[in-house]
Amino acid sequence: MTIFSASIFTLLFLGAHLILCSCCEDGWTEHSGHCYYVEQGKMTFDDAQCACNANDAYLVKLDNQAETDFVTGLLKDTFWIGTRRACVGGDSNIWLMIHDLTEATFTSWSPHEPNNSGGNENCVEIRTSNLWNDLECSDELKSVCERGK
Repeated sequence: MTIFSASIFTLLFLGAHLILCSCCEDGWTEHSGHCYYVEQGKMTFDDAQCACNANDAYLVKLDNQAETDFVTGLLKDTFWIGTRRACVGGDSNIWLMIHDLTEATFTSWSPHEPNNSGGNENCVEIRTSNLWNDLECSDELKSVCERGK
């Protein structure tokens, strides 16, 4: 093999390696084309969203059960997800994904939830059971940020 051929082989190998490797930064975890970061500090829903935005990310948008299972495996604790009631202060049962303001098409509510206990539960937490609960946005929880690779 000539030096020229070996150099081309090396470049092709490195290029293929870069394409196949994860493109998530240190501290972020890759899953299905997205990167996830666990915010360990407890924050209100709005503060958690701001912390994610500061990292060019958003509160996790759970699209299906496989993603839910993956994310709850990252943080074995209750945490905020990027879903909130469409009509704050109202009795609306429409839930929006705050990343793109689309209606949540995948939900995984705990039995008897959402219940809007106290009339002010407008944000969503996910419990260690992988089930959702509506909660006051002023409560402080950990959170998971998400962004594309």
